[in-house]
Amino acid sequence: MMNAAGSSGALARQASAFFFERNQNIAAILLSSAAGNTGESEYINNRFFLANELDTPLR
Repeated sequence: MMNAAGSSGALARQASAFFFERNQNIAAILLSSAAGNTGESEYINNRFFLANELDTPLR
């Protein structure tokens, strides 16, 4: 779903919010390309950190 939405923009944010709403026990998703030099993305579930009284990771 994120691939179809791209890694930025309103649709990507909406897809990320929907995913974390359904998967509240996941703190973050980090994606990188196979080459390791392009296309890195991170999605942070801020609600996870708030609910567990943890500091949100720095970006």
